[in-house]
Amino acid sequence: MTEMKIYHSQNGRESTYREQPYAIPKMSFYHFLDQYWMNLIYPYFADCSNVPSFDKFVPPWPKKTYLFDKCRPEPTSGPETMPRGYYRFVWNIIGEAALNIVIDVKLTPIGLV
Repeated sequence: MTEMKIYHSQNGRESTYREQPYAIPKMSFYHFLDQYWMNLIYPYFADCSNVPSFDKFVPPWPKKTYLFDKCRPEPTSGPETMPRGYYRFVWNIIGEAALNIVIDVKLTPIGLV
C-alpha cells in the first residue's frame, strides 16, 4: 500500500505545517504506479535521476540503487497555482517493509508573467 500527503507552511516552522487538499489516497503500490507515477511523479525527476519510465507497470519494481543528481524539478505536472512557501511531501510505502519518504521543498517565484 502507498499514500502521499502534502503539507504547506508559509515560514517553514515545524508547528505551522497544515495538510493540503492535494494528496494521493491509500492504494496498492502497483495501482499508484499505473495511476500517478508517469503523470505526476516521474516528470519532476526524469532529467536528473535513473528512476524507471513505463507506459503500464509490469511487476516487479526493479531492485537497484536510484540516484538523484542536482534535481531542480520544473513545475510540469502539479497544480497550476500554489501559494509560495514551504511544502512537505510525506510518502508512505507499506509492504514487506515500511518506507517513509519526506521531501521538503521551498516554492519561490521564478518570474512574473
